[in-house]
Amino acid sequence: MAETIVGSCAPLIEKAYEHLRECGINMDDFEIDHVCYRTSTKEEYKSTVSRLCEAGGGQVLVEGLIGGRPIATVKLSSPIVVRRWSVPCVEVPCPKAGRPYASGLEHIELVIGGPDSSPLDSRQALEEFALRHPSVEFDRRAIDKHINADISISLPGEEFSVKFHLCSLERVVELEKETNSVVPVPSDFF
Repeated sequence: MAETIVGSCAPLIEKAYEHLRECGINMDDFEIDHVCYRTSTKEEYKSTVSRLCEAGGGQVLVEGLIGGRPIATVKLSSPIVVRRWSVPCVEVPCPKAGRPYASGLEHIELVIGGPDSSPLDSRQALEEFALRHPSVEFDRRAIDKHINADISISLPGEEFSVKFHLCSLERVVELEKETNSVVPVPSDFF
């Protein structure tokens, strides 16, 4: 149901699978915890989140201000299923002011950590993962984030990337709520 709103995830996940295989990374070893669907306007952002909740039977786990714009995480009642993966969440970022981009699927995130992994200060674990794949040029811009750091790979010829982080987005949201780290969206933002 969510794919009627965000589009088919299968083609990009298949391309990601093949590209990572060529890089020596087996996606079958990891879970896809969410897809990210970018919106091009504030109105589309609000509509997409609402439609995912209504038509998709989802619920907003969190909506917070990150990087100057709202980002919502919606947990789907019916996950997106591609191959063996059951993707439980859609992340929806509102566009940043003055930085237009087209609507569409922007990335998937793979959970590479184990059950004891923490989403806090995970630089070392991400560096160790990258070292196991020396031929891959990882984008490390987000490796120093305190909560939910990641490294990523862009797919050739696509405006789509695969991000690697240690814990599921649901677990990250739980931690952010427990530690009061969620920055509320100002009531006059929209």
